[in-house]
Amino acid sequence: MTKDFPPKPLPMEISFDKIKRPSTLSQEIVQSIERSILEKKLIPGQKLPTEQELCEMFSVSRTSVREALRMLSARGLVSIRKRSGIFVSEFSSSDALSSIGLYLELNFDRNYILHVFDIRRAIEPEVCQWAAIRREPTDLENLEANLARMELCDPEDRVQENLLDQEFHSLIALASRNPVVPLVLEPVFSLMPRIRAMVYANIPNCKSSALYHHRRIMGAIRQQDGATAFRAMEEHLGNAAEQANEVIDILNHATHQVGS
Repeated sequence: MTKDFPPKPLPMEISFDKIKRPSTLSQEIVQSIERSILEKKLIPGQKLPTEQELCEMFSVSRTSVREALRMLSARGLVSIRKRSGIFVSEFSSSDALSSIGLYLELNFDRNYILHVFDIRRAIEPEVCQWAAIRREPTDLENLEANLARMELCDPEDRVQENLLDQEFHSLIALASRNPVVPLVLEPVFSLMPRIRAMVYANIPNCKSSALYHHRRIMGAIRQQDGATAFRAMEEHLGNAAEQANEVIDILNHATHQVGS
């Protein structure tokens, strides 16, 4: 979420080049301000010049400036506050994850599940290997606590089971000690509860299967055995993908029968 910031002193004098191509005035303004943000000439919380000042800097009309500011605001790059001014927004990793997660949720369907598993099988075994090698005592404590809660979870509480399953994989991503990994995988992990719910509703004994694989993965991470961790995660995701394929076949068959 965009935070309110007190005006900060400008680190340097702000200036923008005049726009020479009238057909793309708003886009040119957006690109210029975005470039200044990326190059850290403008910093989070910094107050931008007023609309009138921007008009003069870019040598364009107020309409073009307002349209550009609307586009920048929609992209989360600036915050426009009445009677306060225009400010550069804070942009955190949670903002990025939220946007990607929303995109995946909006495009989710049965066949999308297969794409999710393709990505997970391409990335997670390697991440699990890193976690085994790089994990720290706190990672083991968190993973063991998660596994204990999963084992004790009421089998009827599917929501909690799904969240614990997602948490297990997220903890491994964090234990990899690669800060890019959670950014890549968390939006994918956000779909896991929906996929798991579909699997559990159609295939029996899924919990015991998941616990078996989680225990194997946990054992390899505890022993700092990267090769075994890689294989254990690979087998886990292969098994989960087979279950997902089975569910898709069941649902597609049911849909075909209804349509017949």
